[in-house]
Amino acid sequence: MKKKQEDKIKVLSARNQILTRPQMWIGSMDSTEVNGFLFKNDKLEWGTINYVPAFLKIINEVLDNSIDAINNSKRDGEIKVNITDEFVEIIDNGPGIPIVKKNIKDIDPTLPEETRKKLADSYLPETCWTQLFAGSNFENDNEVATIGSHGVGSKASAIFSQKFVGTTYNNGLKCVVTCKDNLDKVNTKVSEYSGESGTKVVFYPDLARFGLSKIEDVYKDLIEQRLNCLAVTFSNIKFSFNKQY
Repeated sequence: MKKKQEDKIKVLSARNQILTRPQMWIGSMDSTEVNGFLFKNDKLEWGTINYVPAFLKIINEVLDNSIDAINNSKRDGEIKVNITDEFVEIIDNGPGIPIVKKNIKDIDPTLPEETRKKLADSYLPETCWTQLFAGSNFENDNEVATIGSHGVGSKASAIFSQKFVGTTYNNGLKCVVTCKDNLDKVNTKVSEYSGESGTKVVFYPDLARFGLSKIEDVYKDLIEQRLNCLAVTFSNIKFSFNKQY
């Protein structure tokens, strides 16, 4: 029996809309073939590169956050990227995310009151990593816009991961935000901490959604190549890939 027009219309949550139509947020989910140079074996090699743009995007979203954190702090820093066949780990020694709660007066008053109270009772790291359309670049001022201007960013990385663990150290506190099952489950723990500031994100991508069975070498090569370019652009940041500088 043919569906009626009204039966075809669905209302999705923001998370489920992104999972259903990811192209708008993270790019193509299809394998793409391009010709270009790739830095391999200590030299540039010309050839055909096959990769899924959306998968590369969820890695770069987290990496861009670390770059922004160090640059916005106006100091030198270090970023370590480690990628295995199963997970991605990105560590920086930036200032960390402030481990505080947001004043309810600063939360969009047009949101449902229940949502506003929940956000006001959450620590900022949880908001930054799990709350869609939360960000710091919505002001129309003269500051240079940084990565994440649309309030999605690394939240997409959490949504497209089976497990996403963000840990940040700031002002004598440690906050661990653990997300599971494509951001369906979230747990946040805060404790005292006496070490240096910084942030570490480890995530296990939901590989099947990208048509992958493991994180293939091409993604490691592309990220390593980008880090080499970033090292030239950002002289104040020391980059390493898989524990090699």
